[in-house]
Amino acid sequence: MTMYYSLFLFLISYQGLENPSKVKVQFGEDIYIYLDTITNKIDDKSEYARYQVLSDREVITVAEYILDTTIISNNACSKNGPLYKGDVAYFFLLYSGSLHDIADKGPHFDSFRMNCYTPEGLLDWLDDNREAVQRKILEVKMR
Repeated sequence: MTMYYSLFLFLISYQGLENPSKVKVQFGEDIYIYLDTITNKIDDKSEYARYQVLSDREVITVAEYILDTTIISNNACSKNGPLYKGDVAYFFLLYSGSLHDIADKGPHFDSFRMNCYTPEGLLDWLDDNREAVQRKILEVKMR
């Protein structure tokens, strides 16, 4: 009977959870992505995952969130500490191809942990340079 009770509790707790590590991250009113918080991978089904490059207006909207330290996940696969909404904003801009004119001038990170889509050290670097990064993006995109 104990085995059936344990199975019953498991099924109740699992019911309706397709992927508990996938969260919706919203930037402004109409820009959002779905993120797997275990791998830092933007879900291919996210509307904005289809865009190669965001418009300047969209980049500015997302860049406004780089300073946001709302915790998205307590564990990040590619940094020492929690994953912040500002971290997600930055690597969303980076992966969308929207920062090609800025990213080439900054530091390069090319070491990845297994099953992690964000380079190791990138988000720790962002923690130390959040304001300067946001300022540079806004400066370039608002010209």
